[in-house]
Amino acid sequence: MSDCARETSALRVYEETHPDHHQKATGGREIADHEAIWSVSTFRPDWGVEKMRDNNPLTYWQSDCPNPKAPHTVDLLFHQATFIKQVSIFIDYTQDDSYTPKSISIRGGTTYRDLHEVMALECPETVGWQNADLFFRLQIAVLNTHLNGRDTHIRQVKVYSVLP
Repeated sequence: MSDCARETSALRVYEETHPDHHQKATGGREIADHEAIWSVSTFRPDWGVEKMRDNNPLTYWQSDCPNPKAPHTVDLLFHQATFIKQVSIFIDYTQDDSYTPKSISIRGGTTYRDLHEVMALECPETVGWQNADLFFRLQIAVLNTHLNGRDTHIRQVKVYSVLP
């Protein structure tokens, strides 16, 4: 399959299965950028956390981890206690191969020191959204990647709460 065909397929899947459709119908809303501080464990220049938040499935955060045994993490620090309804992560195995997350740990807590796993996700070799239905603190940790890749790509992350 050509790169153009893979991108076209990813765009179609992204739009047709976007979690916003279900969230709006069930009283959910996406957490706005100003409601939390987003950070990542590492990133390559020009491929930082903002790429996961730009609503473009053709861009991605790319980690740059010197220690391949350490998890790659996305951290959110909320300005106030926030009920998390769902975490949605868009991945694309057809374009990212060994960079694609395979095992993800969703962790919650009130501080960095008391984070505990609230859900584990096993991601298939697919293109699409991986949803974790579920704090003041949230961490997404990529524990390993397909084909034992060293770094990771996450194309989009959406965090949903309930409407006020």
